[in-house]
Amino acid sequence: MPLSLFSLPLLALLTACATDPAVKATCTDLPDEPLIGADIDGAGWTDAAAWAEAGTGIQITTGADNGWRLTLVAYVDEEGREAVAALDALPAVFGMGGEGGNATVYPDGGSSLSTGQGGSGTISIAEQRGDDLAGCFAFEAISADGEGVSVTSGRFLATPSTL
Repeated sequence: MPLSLFSLPLLALLTACATDPAVKATCTDLPDEPLIGADIDGAGWTDAAAWAEAGTGIQITTGADNGWRLTLVAYVDEEGREAVAALDALPAVFGMGGEGGNATVYPDGGSSLSTGQGGSGTISIAEQRGDDLAGCFAFEAISADGEGVSVTSGRFLATPSTL
């Protein structure tokens, strides 16, 4: 079926929304194996990921391989549910940079950047696969000195933390 002139702008809008951190994370193409991946300032990045309950919140952390370390923390979803309780009725979307949650990026040899310092974005926990959590994220993080980083097209399948 050929694309109409109407569908071309719609396709462009949907493509832009998929990478815009201000737009709710829509999860597609989630990993089949435990992994986290994203584009950080346009460069591809992957690592292992683990998740744990942190009080009534959920924390997803990575190793320190491949130049970056990442921590995502979900507190209260957009429906007002605490993160741990939201696991009973997924999907759940959490705003980053306020009471919904926080994302922090730790570059090798540099200062951390966080959504808590003026950035924004979302994390969506789409599904639970056994004990693993799968979802997606996109955000803008800012350092204390005003530097910024864009993290887009994030996808994860995180295993329970062994700590």
